[in-house]
Amino acid sequence: MMLELFQETVTPAQLVGWVGFITMASAYQFKTAKKIRFVAALAAVVFATHFYLLGAKAAMVIAIVASVRGFAFGFDVVLKRRKIAAIVALAAAYLGVFLSGAMTDWTVSIALLGTSLSCLQDLQTKAQIMRSVGLARASVWLVYNTLIGSHGGVMNNVTVLFSSLFGMWRHHRKREC
Repeated sequence: MMLELFQETVTPAQLVGWVGFITMASAYQFKTAKKIRFVAALAAVVFATHFYLLGAKAAMVIAIVASVRGFAFGFDVVLKRRKIAAIVALAAAYLGVFLSGAMTDWTVSIALLGTSLSCLQDLQTKAQIMRSVGLARASVWLVYNTLIGSHGGVMNNVTVLFSSLFGMWRHHRKREC
């Protein structure tokens, strides 16, 4: 039983997922929203590869859109038109999923809810609010990643949940001192 679990975990797809997990986990320890977005966008690139290797086409499309969205927000490309950019990114994710033929079962709707929360998170300018919305986003993606068998994704979301809470606590504590 243990050997089977190990063999299932140590596949190229799962290894790439673990790299995405490590990258994303580090993002929420940064203090500024810009740095959080940039590192999260890097993690989305890794997760797009992971989802491709798992055969989760919808999640791959969403991760690609998320990385472009994250880099655009991270590099302040769209600061003056933040709402328009978020709506365009959300529409691109939904359209990409439908056009790619990835809308194959009900679990894809969970991924689309997760990307909707990601867009809402990107609209935030304060790191503390980003972390709060990130808690809801990570919870939704946790369900999706469990359903598709993404070990790195599950660990990523559990860690993001705890890392966000820890970051919220740490930055709140600094303000009190």
